[in-house]
Amino acid sequence: MKSYKCKGSFLIDSMAGFLLIVLITLLLIPMMNQMQASINHKLQTIDASKVILTTVSKINKEELKKGVTIGKYDIKQSDQQICAISKNTTSYQKTCIQY
Repeated sequence: MKSYKCKGSFLIDSMAGFLLIVLITLLLIPMMNQMQASINHKLQTIDASKVILTTVSKINKEELKKGVTIGKYDIKQSDQQICAISKNTTSYQKTCIQY
């Protein structure tokens, strides 16, 4: 902006910089936080599904109908699905696999 020889060029430079900082603050940071939350939710769902599949291969059906606790999950089998319920006190998560 120094090549324009305007008295307001410094003001325009500072306004452009301020606009860039505002854009980063208002758009990019919240979007990155939302993406991180989405990734964490997907990872928890994948972990619960992994625990369900491992439990099905290791434990018989009678014990699954009563309910089994493995790690941080309570695993129960109903008529057409097997569900893993998270025992985490901060958030309730229920992941089910139908068969």
